[in-house]
Amino acid sequence: MKKSYFILVVAVACLISCNKESTQKDQTMLRHIVLFSFNDDLPSGEIKDIETAFVNLPSQIKEIKDFEWGTELNPKKEYSHCFVLSFESEKDMSAYGAHPAHKQFGEMVKGKTKAISIVDYWEK
Repeated sequence: MKKSYFILVVAVACLISCNKESTQKDQTMLRHIVLFSFNDDLPSGEIKDIETAFVNLPSQIKEIKDFEWGTELNPKKEYSHCFVLSFESEKDMSAYGAHPAHKQFGEMVKGKTKAISIVDYWEK
């Protein structure tokens, strides 16, 4: 009886372990980081409008699975705003890039930045 109980415990532990590895693999996300440095003479109201427009993208584009953003704490740094979007696949990120709401946002930002930097990576 003890041997059967031991085998059952080991089998359950293996199933839990295998399920955990599968879940972790399924949760690997593609991150899309966007950094903005706005023109010095851009009114704060326009910056606020851009922030709001970016924050609204996840409600318009279903492929965005997670979203967060913030502003740089040190005003001497080159970039003032950071937006982080998460996708389940490169196909989803491409759909985001082609989405009309994203294109409209791009037009809104055009000419209002000194620099934009983008980094895409698969989380590890």
